[in-house]
Amino acid sequence: MGDAAGTVTARLLVAGPMIGGTQVTAFPGRFLVDRRFVLTAVAIPVSDRAGAPAEVRLNLP
Repeated sequence: MGDAAGTVTARLLVAGPMIGGTQVTAFPGRFLVDRRFVLTAVAIPVSDRAGAPAEVRLNLP
């Protein structure tokens, strides 16, 4: 896990999906620990380009 600021990066060990024309290799995110629970969250923007479609289709096995 990351640091005291609650950041985490999950690096993929296999080829990731293409999203917005870029292959995903890692998921940066945040985490929170509260007593017995660990909560993690990641978000991936679809595209930085204006007018790009908001729909993402992943071809997963």
